[in-house]
Formats: sequence, structure tokens, C-alpha cells
Amino acid sequence: MSERQPVVPVAGPCTIPLCGPADTLELIAGGSRATAREPDRREWVFAAVHRGRGTWTHLYLVVESSRRGRPEIHLCLVLEGERLEEARRRAAADWWRPVR
Repeated sequence: MSERQPVVPVAGPCTIPLCGPADTLELIAGGSRATAREPDRREWVFAAVHRGRGTWTHLYLVVESSRRGRPEIHLCLVLEGERLEEARRRAAADWWRPVR
């Protein structure tokens, strides 16, 4: 089975500092999520397979806007083992929920 390679748009973040050299990082979804308070708000959802101390799949939400000053990284989901397909499905289902 071939692994999907990460596809990161030029305007998006290229890495998550929590990933090591043995880890896999994949962009799942992303783009503008403008609000009245943050008209330049952008969100990116990444799946990471960490292989440092066992194998774990994590979903991260990265939020960027000039109001925040620097990108915020939120850990949204932890799955034991290499479960990229499940992470992709859950990210796609959850990312389109309205911003509150």
C-alpha cells in the first residue's frame, strides 16, 4: 500500500514543530475560516503519525491570524497505532463545522 505524500500549499504552514524525523505529516484540510474578529483567520488540519515512543496518530489544528501573532497548534485527536485513514475521515467530517 502506498502512503499519500503531504501536500502543503505555499500559503500554509510547512511543518509542525512536534514532529520528528521518523514521523509522517499530512495536510488534510485547510483554508480561510474568517470571522468578524479575525478576517484573516486560516485553519489547517494535519494528521501526524509519530513513531518515537510507539506508534500514534494525532490530528492537529493549526490556527493562524494576525490577531494571534503566531500560529497556535491544537492537538484534537489521539489514536493508537498508524491509523491515517481513520484520521482523514474524522478530520474531513469535523473540519467543516462552523467556527464558533
